Amino acid sequence: MVGAQHGATQRGGALVERFSGGGIGAQVPDQCACAALGVPGFVLPEDGRVVLKRVLLPVGPPQLARMATMGLAQLLDRYACQQVQVVLLAVGEGTMPADLRDRLPAKAEVIQRTENGDLVPTILDTCDRMAADLVVMSTEGHDSWTDSLWGSHTEQVLRSARVPLLVVPSKLPG
Repeated sequence: MVGAQHGATQRGGALVERFSGGGIGAQVPDQCACAALGVPGFVLPEDGRVVLKRVLLPVGPPQLARMATMGLAQLLDRYACQQVQVVLLAVGEGTMPADLRDRLPAKAEVIQRTENGDLVPTILDTCDRMAADLVVMSTEGHDSWTDSLWGSHTEQVLRSARVPLLVVPSKLPG
């Protein structure tokens, strides 16, 4: 699924937006059983080519990290993206599954990073610092009452990121 959301919500107004019913784009990732990509960003308007130079992939629980990596690998292969730098980001005490590198195309330059801080702000700050073209995350949807209140981590990144977000479901349909 491909969708667009006009401009990111200013950081800080997420709770009001969530309960006022604003931003259907923020609701789609957790309710969709397919990969969802928010554009515009890296699709050239002149000819529709996909050009990615830097991708941020936050690494959470191993299964989610593997699904996000699989979705990114499919995107890179499908659009024959060349010379892509992929930053695998572990936040805090997170561990980096050893097989993530192997799941990406050989042409991707893979960099592993660990940052400390709160998850969503750290993802957003890293994205801005590295001038990412795309963020890739997997989601399980809402798994707690706080997710229902504030939105999942993926929803929070979608609302505030200044770049497109590829959201990959944690489980394949069927």
